[in-house]
Amino acid sequence: VCGDGTILSDVLASQVGVHEQYGGVKPDAAQAAHKENIDKSVEAALQKAGLTSGELSAVAVTVGPGLGLCLEVGIKKALTIAAEHR
Repeated sequence: VCGDGTILSDVLASQVGVHEQYGGVKPDAAQAAHKENIDKSVEAALQKAGLTSGELSAVAVTVGPGLGLCLEVGIKKALTIAAEHR
């Protein structure tokens, strides 16, 4: 998202297939799916926006709502990106 609110990219990694077999969300499976997809999702979003992580001026991440195990994956990724481009 640009400073003026323009959305440059929107990427979705669905986990529907992961949880169907359990009849609902299985937290450890959700966390594993987040870990498996986070790097690909971030790279796809950057590519779609025509940017590299080094061109970012800020990094944002949600802390809820959601499963703590899954939110932790996003928080760690955001912290990693921020630390790499301090």
